[in-house]
Amino acid sequence: MIIEDVKAIDALELFTSLGRLEAPARSGPGRFTATWHPPDEGFPQLALFTAHVRQDGRWRILHGVLPLWGLGDAVVKATSFARITVRIGDRRFGPVRTDAAGVARVPVEVRPGETSAWHGAREIPLGVPTGTRALASAATRSLESAGEAQVTVSLFAVTPSGDPLPSPRWKVTVDRGSVSAPAPDGAGGVVVVWSVPAGAPGTVALRAKLEGAPEVSATLALPVVEVARPPPPSLPHANRLTMSVAPRIGVVSNFHDVSAPELAVEAHAQIAAGPGQVLLGAGLGTFAFAPPPNAFGATGATRYLPLLAQAGYRLPISEPFAVAALVEGGVARVSDALQLPGEPRVEGSSWVPAGAAGARVELGVWRGAAALTVRGLWAGDPALPTLTGRFAGLSAAVGYRLQLL
Repeated sequence: MIIEDVKAIDALELFTSLGRLEAPARSGPGRFTATWHPPDEGFPQLALFTAHVRQDGRWRILHGVLPLWGLGDAVVKATSFARITVRIGDRRFGPVRTDAAGVARVPVEVRPGETSAWHGAREIPLGVPTGTRALASAATRSLESAGEAQVTVSLFAVTPSGDPLPSPRWKVTVDRGSVSAPAPDGAGGVVVVWSVPAGAPGTVALRAKLEGAPEVSATLALPVVEVARPPPPSLPHANRLTMSVAPRIGVVSNFHDVSAPELAVEAHAQIAAGPGQVLLGAGLGTFAFAPPPNAFGATGATRYLPLLAQAGYRLPISEPFAVAALVEGGVARVSDALQLPGEPRVEGSSWVPAGAAGARVELGVWRGAAALTVRGLWAGDPALPTLTGRFAGLSAAVGYRLQLL
């Protein structure tokens, strides 16, 4: 069979009530061909066909009927050796002579919907099945267990002779989800929308019965399959202990009289915990500044060298981005020098407690992540002859965290 339209056909799903259909094959922009194998039974039948055609992003539903004539014998009893002719509709078959027992078997051709032959005024039942026929179909061939679905289902019904059933009224039930009220869709056709929620794998079914003729029914069964999903985005090697090193460069300022470049390097062990990673490590940094000469012409230089243990947590937010929170504690080596005109240079240094807390935003690149880190930091009073008082300021730095393991 050929399904053809002047407009391009994007996709086609084809269904039948009888026989076997092979998958349609595209043979042109608006043309599909399919092979249909009729049933083996030789009695009169109706093969119903429904095509779900997608064009310009929308689905259309088309219906067709193929009458299959049957071949058989009309058995007539009369007098011996009589010539017998039978009539089916406006067609006549015979004559055939009866045998010595007065029985004649008249070969006949029977159209769908025809149930009797006539010999004169006498009705001869043919004993062939007949009745209204129906077909349920949907362009959706299967459902995924993890997702909700809206399935447009077509119900098509014809009279025993193959004419589209006028104004069919259906009672529709489903064993999962809900279904909309039937809506007309061409001669003999209606559509319903079946809302199927997520659920266990297996099979779900829609069943339709014709009102006033409950013996006429159509069933659509769809398999529900479990589809393997790719694992969610995660940090590199997030399933085990990993190591990384992160150099950075930035600026430290107390927003008053100190604004100095900062260099630092960190090393971390990362341990998977929940959706992210616990960070344990240490960092070594340095920043230095020189206060402007005072009224006495004094000059000097001050350097901080923080050595801090670190703990934190990194959380992926949207691949390839992650955020981390850090707290740090340790010591800092503070060195200071003062030079007065004509006087010996005075120098001193001491160890002071130090700490920091902040946050980092990471962008996954290559074998690690580019990072922007903002920290508040402080250091204790060095109590030097040339420098007293605690330091508190803000650090902003960029760097790269290189994954080692």
